[in-house]
Amino acid sequence: MRKRRAIVYGMERFLKYEQPILEQYEVACILDPAEKYQGKFYRGIPVFDFRCLIAAVYDCVLLVEGRDNSGELIHSYGVPWDKIFIFVNERGNEWEDVVLTVEGTKIKARFDTTQFFLRNQTDFWVMHEIFCRDEYSFSIQDAPCIVFDVGMNVGLATLYFAQKDNVERVYSFEPFPATYAQALENFSLNCETIGSKIQAFNFGLSDYDGEETFSYMPDYPGNARTVHEGGETNPGAERFDVDVKIKDAGRILRPFFEKHKDKLIVMKIDCEGAEYAIFSSLDREGILHWPTIFMMETHMGKEQLLKNHLKYKGYAFFSPYMGGQGKNGMLYAVKIKE
Repeated sequence: MRKRRAIVYGMERFLKYEQPILEQYEVACILDPAEKYQGKFYRGIPVFDFRCLIAAVYDCVLLVEGRDNSGELIHSYGVPWDKIFIFVNERGNEWEDVVLTVEGTKIKARFDTTQFFLRNQTDFWVMHEIFCRDEYSFSIQDAPCIVFDVGMNVGLATLYFAQKDNVERVYSFEPFPATYAQALENFSLNCETIGSKIQAFNFGLSDYDGEETFSYMPDYPGNARTVHEGGETNPGAERFDVDVKIKDAGRILRPFFEKHKDKLIVMKIDCEGAEYAIFSSLDREGILHWPTIFMMETHMGKEQLLKNHLKYKGYAFFSPYMGGQGKNGMLYAVKIKE
């Protein structure tokens, strides 16, 4: 694939990521408003002011760490939104073409043919975890499988799973209405490719049925939780109370497990502390042993409770502990015996 011809915005930002930028792009020139850089060359690359946008030949203007108002500034000089790219340093191991373009207040990401919007900082974090750092990468050869995405958030993990050829269906669960709506918008970008594989539900899973009120932070949708323990996250962030529906995980999932009993089942669980109640419900319903693979983020430093369940159900597991304020970890488990 031919490298895109790019104008890079910001000399100092270019220097920070010079090698990976040059690996991914042919740099036509560097754009910088500071006079101390203008009119000079850096390793044969000219540095200009904004007037270069009038005459330069380029495929894109590249913003490095560009989650500020620099996209609007570049657009004001006549550069179309679809030619303003955000540089991605980490690209994962699965993608041939990665493009992030600015679209007003949102950023549109495309990893090969899979597309989604990024609206805030936590969306970027989730994108890096899933699409750039391969946090949920798995291989079961070409065996057909069904994936359950518990804690769908804005749908990035669901899209990642759905684009895999051997994933036949993804069932996804998200309790917060605003986040669920954002996920549906992301899915709509992929209707013609993988959208038909996805079935999403606007409720959370736990060990009971009911409706409760929880705190929701619009700038941090990935940190919203349907448990009352664990303390406050993101202090100082805007938040408001939201009524959400909760359903018993074992009762809800049993019909799906039975429907796909001839397929391998993969469960991704990231629900900010509700994973312990979900495991209890699955165990109570007698279906905890059905999934082939579990991939989970654990919270509040209690992951030993999950390991005890997995150990007695015939799973091997691996658990890197991340620690930090939420005492989080990752837990990966594979069924090795009945």
